[in-house]
Amino acid sequence: MRSVFFTEVRRSPMLYALPILIFLCGMAAWRSLIPGVNAWDANSLAILSGIQLLGPVAAGISCWIAQRERQRRLAYLRILSDDRNGLVPVVQLASAVTWTVGAVLFVYAALAIQTIYVGGYGSVSVSALFSACMGAAVHAAFGYLAGWLIPRTVVAPIVALAAYVYIVLNLDYPGSWFYLLAPVTSERPSVFVEWQSNIFLTQGAWLACVLVLLAALCAISSVPRKIYLAAGGTSLALALCFGLMMQSYDGYVFAGGFARPKPVCKGQSPTVCVHPAFQDSAQPVSNAFHELSARFGTSPLAFDRLEQRATGDFSPLPKGTLRVTLDDEAPGYTDLARSYFVTDLVDQAACGRRKDIEGRAYTEVVSAWLLDTQIRLPSRFRDTEQKFRNATEEKRREWFGQHVNDFRTCGLSPQSFDTVS
Repeated sequence: MRSVFFTEVRRSPMLYALPILIFLCGMAAWRSLIPGVNAWDANSLAILSGIQLLGPVAAGISCWIAQRERQRRLAYLRILSDDRNGLVPVVQLASAVTWTVGAVLFVYAALAIQTIYVGGYGSVSVSALFSACMGAAVHAAFGYLAGWLIPRTVVAPIVALAAYVYIVLNLDYPGSWFYLLAPVTSERPSVFVEWQSNIFLTQGAWLACVLVLLAALCAISSVPRKIYLAAGGTSLALALCFGLMMQSYDGYVFAGGFARPKPVCKGQSPTVCVHPAFQDSAQPVSNAFHELSARFGTSPLAFDRLEQRATGDFSPLPKGTLRVTLDDEAPGYTDLARSYFVTDLVDQAACGRRKDIEGRAYTEVVSAWLLDTQIRLPSRFRDTEQKFRNATEEKRREWFGQHVNDFRTCGLSPQSFDTVS
């Protein structure tokens, strides 16, 4: 039986589709990574995202393989024994699954090599990889079963489209009871959050049971022997058990709260402390904030230390420390961090309560100075803007220290700038 399986694997049409599967999985996985950040957890979620494109295509190709087998009536050439006819579709299904899982492993190996080369943060999650492999396998097995039961040419594209539509629709319902039953997640990878305990192990077990159930149905459709019926019934019962266990996760991959490992601190004036996965960004961020820190020097918001926090994490910070947001290390991330920093200082609720745009416009004037950017305002604000720009750097810093609260609440007026020149 082993030789029959390896023979079928070598001549499976799925082998010729392997480059396509690798390309699709790799493209989807690459787009899901955190730009510029190498973390093993991000790799795990990226490979799960790769199933979004690989799965439907694998399902369609497997469906075509099965329907071709039924239409050509080649079963007797696969295994020349009547008592093994039930294994004919199972062996061919297994060969299609093997190459599909191989594509997933190839892409993950490429991600792993790159992460090892640059020294990524964290460790390999075998359970997440197991879940991704089982998710890809279920797609291939489902497609094969559909083609075996309905050997019509039109079925293959319908199966591929249905699988893709199911994944896309499922991504819109995080928190639902059925969300985690699919192997693809819409939750973006983040080094500041942790997965729920054993979530991918449970999900992988559920998908493995579904895989065995699909294989048993293939065998039963050919020869309904008791052993195949028993395998199908057992896998169905286990699938229901693991499916119920999945409900304890409330439809979310990540646990509540934020992870705060010991930060890596670099630089002076200000010192920047970041998550270990972002350690290469600490010095560039410190350099980017040096001038900004000096401009805050005489204000109540003076700081000599910045600490990276996750988006939405507003936990208290030590005195003299302000929050900096870094979601990734994509090109221009230091400028984006400075922009987020200044924007977060402004009390948006207070600004929103003001009926006129005057205060917000003058806050934008000061923000442009802090960030060294240019803005275009209506003509009625330009005289005040020009007055502020013509002032010396020392005057502007002194003025900012006196009016920082008005800046934060959009309470500036033309009279506020009388003392800047």
